[in-house]
Amino acid sequence: MKLADLLVDPDQLYPFSPPKHANTLNHRLWPRHENPSDIEVIHGFLGHGGGADPHFHSVSDQMVYMLSGELKIIGNEDSVIMQAGQFIFIPKGLEHRVEVLSQDGANIIVMYMPRLSVSDILPAKNLQAAES
Repeated sequence: MKLADLLVDPDQLYPFSPPKHANTLNHRLWPRHENPSDIEVIHGFLGHGGGADPHFHSVSDQMVYMLSGELKIIGNEDSVIMQAGQFIFIPKGLEHRVEVLSQDGANIIVMYMPRLSVSDILPAKNLQAAES
């Protein structure tokens, strides 16, 4: 196998908005269709005012690495503000929601292990949506 066959060009990727996310645009970096994998890697851009509704994953662990901007991740018991260079591990089962704090939005790398399926984005039972 050649390295050139494994190189991912973001300009060649199909953008998508994940379910239950506002003002969010993702590009799946890995896996590509021809490459099976147990891990999924996504580059995401969340615009100001965007974020994720309260949810959890019953199968997949989620990891987020901040490239730029500022996010607030809210859990049942506390919240964290993430800035560029920071990383968070969100284990399966942990209810969370996401708010974008920075005016210019936020760029993130998100990893799921195993790969996330649409059926694994479940509405939170205890965590409330943001107040308007």
